Amino acid sequence: MDFYLTAPKWNDKKCPNKDALAKPIKTKTLSGVTVIKTKNAKYRLASFDGIFAVVNGSDIKVSKSGKATKKVFCLWHGHSLPTDYPELTLDIENTEVIENYKGKVVVDIGKSKK
Repeated sequence: MDFYLTAPKWNDKKCPNKDALAKPIKTKTLSGVTVIKTKNAKYRLASFDGIFAVVNGSDIKVSKSGKATKKVFCLWHGHSLPTDYPELTLDIENTEVIENYKGKVVVDIGKSKK
């Protein structure tokens, strides 16, 4: 996922640590990827729906407490994380894994410039 690897790295002056108002703001058409299609996903206080390209296969981690998470290729306010990938918290009942997907996926979560 070149868009993630070549994006600017996290910058404390430009990237809020948390943003309850953040939403998917940019998509990209990808082909032959594994994705999750999810509703009510959460990341850094934001809640949103979308289709996301996943990191490392289709397995979704579910903790003993029932919390489901999955790492995705997605920027946060136009930046990649310096050491890892964003890990979304998922509403497992409203999340579907789709393999060999072709279509638009969310590639950036942030503030709309409207």
